[in-house]
Amino acid sequence: MARTLRDGVIRFYEAGTKLLFTSVLLIALVLNAAPLPAEESVETAGLCRQIEKFINALAHDTRTQCLPTSDHGALSFILISEKPIFSAEASKKAWLIVTVGAVANVMRGHTNIKSADVLVSDTNMMKKRRGYKYSIALATTLQQQTKAHQIGLEELYQQLNLALTATAIPRK
Repeated sequence: MARTLRDGVIRFYEAGTKLLFTSVLLIALVLNAAPLPAEESVETAGLCRQIEKFINALAHDTRTQCLPTSDHGALSFILISEKPIFSAEASKKAWLIVTVGAVANVMRGHTNIKSADVLVSDTNMMKKRRGYKYSIALATTLQQQTKAHQIGLEELYQQLNLALTATAIPRK
C-alpha cells in the first residue's frame, strides 16, 4: 500500500511538474518573455520573495510586489509599489533607497547568478507599463559604500537618481 501511494505521488508530481513547465513556457512565448529553466525559476521566485519581505518590512507606506524576469539570460527584478510613490519626491526617495538595500542584500549571497537590472514602478505608472530601471551592480556598489560609511543615504539617493532611466515594463 505504502509503495503504491508513494508511486502515485511521484507520478502525480512528475505530471504536475511537466504541466507546470509546459504552461509557463506557453505563457512566456505568448507574452514574449524569456522563460527561466525550472531550477532557476524556483530560485529566482525565492529571491523575489526575500526582496519583497525586506521592502515590505521597511517601507510601511506601501506594499511592494516583486516579479523575476529574464532578459538575454540575465535575471532582472520588477518591483511594483501598490501606491503611487513616484508622485511625491519624499515617498519616491524613501522607497527607492529601500529597494537598493533589499536587492543588494539578497543578491550579495548569489554572485553565481548572472543579473541585470531592477525595474521599478507603481500602480499609476503601470497603467501605461512605464517605470525606471537601475542595475543590480549599482545597487550592490551603493549598499557596500553606504555600509562602509563612504557615502550617506543622501549621496546614495543622488547617485541612484542620476542612474535611473525611463523604461517600458515588460508584461509578465
